[in-house]
Amino acid sequence: MKKLMLILVILTMTLLVNGQLIINEFQYDTPGSDTLTYIELWGRPGESLDGFSIYGIDGNDGSTYNSIDLTGNIIPSDGYFVIGQTANVPEYDMIDPNVNYQNGPDNIVLMNMATGDTLDAVGYGLFDTEVFAGEIMPTYDVYSVSLGRFRFWDSSSSVYLPNNSDINYYDFTGFYNPTPGAANPDPIPLTINDIQNAAGASPYEDSTIYTEGVITAVFPGEGLYFIQNSSGMYNGVCIYEDKRVGLVRRGEKVTIVAGYIYEAYDRTCIEYPVSAYLDSVADTFSIYTTEISLPVDEGSEGQLITVKNVTMTDTLGYGEWQITDASANTGVVDDYGTYIQPNTGDKFASITGVVDYSYGTYKIEPRDENDLVYGYDIDGTVGLSDGPADSSGTTVEITELSYTDTTDASGIYGFEFIPDGIYTFVFSHAGYIPDTIIDTVTGGNATINTVLDPAIATYNITGTVGLSDNPADSSGSVVEISELALFDTTDAQGYYEFLGVDEGIYTLYYTHDGYTPDTVIDTLNSDDVINITLTALSGIDSNIKADIPVISGINTANGLSFIYNKTDNAPSVVALFDMTGRKVFSRTVSKSGTMKITAGDLDVSGIYFIRIIEAENTHTRKVLLVR
Repeated sequence: MKKLMLILVILTMTLLVNGQLIINEFQYDTPGSDTLTYIELWGRPGESLDGFSIYGIDGNDGSTYNSIDLTGNIIPSDGYFVIGQTANVPEYDMIDPNVNYQNGPDNIVLMNMATGDTLDAVGYGLFDTEVFAGEIMPTYDVYSVSLGRFRFWDSSSSVYLPNNSDINYYDFTGFYNPTPGAANPDPIPLTINDIQNAAGASPYEDSTIYTEGVITAVFPGEGLYFIQNSSGMYNGVCIYEDKRVGLVRRGEKVTIVAGYIYEAYDRTCIEYPVSAYLDSVADTFSIYTTEISLPVDEGSEGQLITVKNVTMTDTLGYGEWQITDASANTGVVDDYGTYIQPNTGDKFASITGVVDYSYGTYKIEPRDENDLVYGYDIDGTVGLSDGPADSSGTTVEITELSYTDTTDASGIYGFEFIPDGIYTFVFSHAGYIPDTIIDTVTGGNATINTVLDPAIATYNITGTVGLSDNPADSSGSVVEISELALFDTTDAQGYYEFLGVDEGIYTLYYTHDGYTPDTVIDTLNSDDVINITLTALSGIDSNIKADIPVISGINTANGLSFIYNKTDNAPSVVALFDMTGRKVFSRTVSKSGTMKITAGDLDVSGIYFIRIIEAENTHTRKVLLVR
């Protein structure tokens, strides 16, 4: 901004040195019959106006009209020379009824007739096929206000200087209080909140102001764009800029160097803006979006807002439609932007737009289809597999949205206003195993059902297996839960454990070569600690089974082989289990004496248990197979 100001000041100083006259202020339309129209020139005090002329160029056909010869006049000491339509114009220096030029689109030209040079020219109004004779771009077509150049402060000379960038669009703005023969009023520096934060009309109505903000919405068809510089209420305002609205982009930071505050049917707007576009800040305007609840009121005027969880409930005509929230509050949505109007009954997770005011109503103006986020119904039933009479109490959560619902007695749950997306649904109920379902919501309602199974309580069985002769190392006892085919082997202290065992009744077998086996039946409904002591074999049994182990000669060189030293002729079962409790080998043995059994189909390394069941005893041995 400082760079722009410096360039303009230098340019203006150059023009002054060269003695160039400029059109500083003019009014071609006054209330009622035109009697107070005028043109104010600005130049070097004492400069002769001989040979200079002002005339209009008709925008319709390009013809010249209402020529005014300035010969015989000089620029007065204050630098301002005023040509008034009548003597009623304040501070006039010359009266000529021809100063009453046409409404736009039209042109006013200041020329040195002796040289044929155009010193200054301004076109005003909206030019399409009309004849434009101004400089580069036209300024505004105004009614009952004057158009004047705003001034820049020149710190080197400590005076205000008229701006002349040779681009009328960036020079002129509207002034509610014309100032012929005097300096144009300085734009008042204001925040948007200063402009808007008042009930009713802006306290700066009809003032020429300076402000800045980020462009949140652009509506070329309406000649409007909106700016704001903060979130929250009273921080947005509309800018009315006719066809020139096409020069700006959403997300661009803009400085309104001079603009006229106008109340049009209770809508506060900045008209005739002179804008310096500083930089593109690419979507930082999104941080200015404010979530509000219906109804929309004056505090949101000009603001980019979002309302959530609303339903279209009526078509109002002229592109307008009504939305309603869960509390029956209503709002109006309008069609400044480009989108397909929804149908009655459509639901929206959110609607974003700027708030405008017209025909006595505050209206949300979505900018495009992206501002309408449709929402859908997600419902279903959560069954409980054991079939209780009352299935209520299941919690259903959509993780990504932090939404939760609880089922009713029939197990029914439901969500509304869910936007398209991929979501994780978590179903949980005390005493049941939770379930998780990932579902994609896209363009429509969905039903998600599931059934939860009761959660079975689990407990731990731990303890020690002592040996009656109290050896220094008590490891090697095998403990088996027969119903689950689970095995564990004690450590040097005789400790064993089974963790996470389902509630139930189980038979535990304790075996150790050279010791009498033991059996414990445990009803498991809490964590249990079972300690036992195995008695060393004695007498005949001791001589046979201690000196010649029941299981011996274990060899893993080719599959698994071992010797079963059978001591009687009664049938017994020889089986092999892996660590998961899966039986991988089983055979009934009837022969007496020494027998060798080979299991050659074991391809997986790991720990295995050899289990031999005799009429009176059970023997278990842990082996490690490495392939």
